[in-house]
Amino acid sequence: MIGRSVTLPGATEGLVFLFKPDFSNLTMSAVMDAMGQMFWSLSLGMGITIVYGSYIQKKANMLTGAVAIPIIDTLAAVLAGMCILPAVFAFGIEPTQGPTLTFVTLPQVFEQMPFGIFFGVVFFVLLFIAAITSNVALMEVGVGYLMDRHKLHRPKATVIISVLTLVISIPCALSMGVLSDKAVLGFLAQGPFESIHLFALNAFDFVDYIAQNVFMIVAGLFTCIFIGYYWTVDSVIKEITNDGEVPFRGASILRFLLRYVSPVVIFIVLLRALNIFALLETWFQ
Repeated sequence: MIGRSVTLPGATEGLVFLFKPDFSNLTMSAVMDAMGQMFWSLSLGMGITIVYGSYIQKKANMLTGAVAIPIIDTLAAVLAGMCILPAVFAFGIEPTQGPTLTFVTLPQVFEQMPFGIFFGVVFFVLLFIAAITSNVALMEVGVGYLMDRHKLHRPKATVIISVLTLVISIPCALSMGVLSDKAVLGFLAQGPFESIHLFALNAFDFVDYIAQNVFMIVAGLFTCIFIGYYWTVDSVIKEITNDGEVPFRGASILRFLLRYVSPVVIFIVLLRALNIFALLETWFQ
C-alpha cells in the first residue's frame, strides 16, 4: 500500500509534509501535544501496562523492551504516515481529519491499485482484528480486577466487562450519526468556560478526549508519585535489574526523573490538555 500511495500523482507533497521539518511550528504547544500523543501511543499510564507487567516472567529483561517498544512504535507510525499522507495530498483531502483518514483515504488508494478490492478487504479485515485484539488488551484490566479482587471466573468476568463496554460504546457509536452534533456537556460551553474544548464534544470525542488527555496523564502522574515517594525507586531498580542480575547504570538519573522532573512535566501536560492555560488567559484579559 505504501508503494502504491507514494507513486500516486501529487504524492510527493505528502512525503514532504511528513518528513521535511518546519521548525517554525516547534512551539511549546506542539511539544505538549506530542507528549500527550506519546502517552496514548505507548500506552503510558494505562492499566494494561500494569496488568501485562504482572504477567512478565521474573527473568525477563525489561530494559530491552523499554528500548525496543518505542523504536518499533515509531517505525509503525512512520509506515502508517507513508501509507496515508501521500494519498491524502494526491486526492486533495484535508490532512487534519484524524482517524477518519483511514476510512476516507485508503479506499481511494485501493481503487487505484491492481487487485484493489482484494487488498482493501484484506486491509480492513486486519484492521478489524487489530481493533479486537486491542480491545482484548484493554478489557483485561477490568477482567483481571474482577478475577483477583472478587474471585470471579474468567468467563463470567469477561461477560460483565463486555456488557459494560457495550453499554458505554452505544452513545459513542451513535456519535458517528444521529448524535454527531450533540455535546455531552454542551450546557457548560458558555460564559467563562467557553474556551474549554471538552464541553463542546459529542460522546465519542468526549470519551476519547477524557481517556487520552485526562485519565492516562493523571495515571502517569500518580504512578510517578507512587514510585518515587511510596514504593521507592530502589524497589523499581531491583525489578529492572532482576535483583542485580541485569546491569543498569541509570539508577541515579531514573531516581531524579521520577521524583522531580516527570511529575512536573506530566502535570504541565495535563494542564495543557485541559486547556487550563487558555482558560486562565481568558479570565485575566
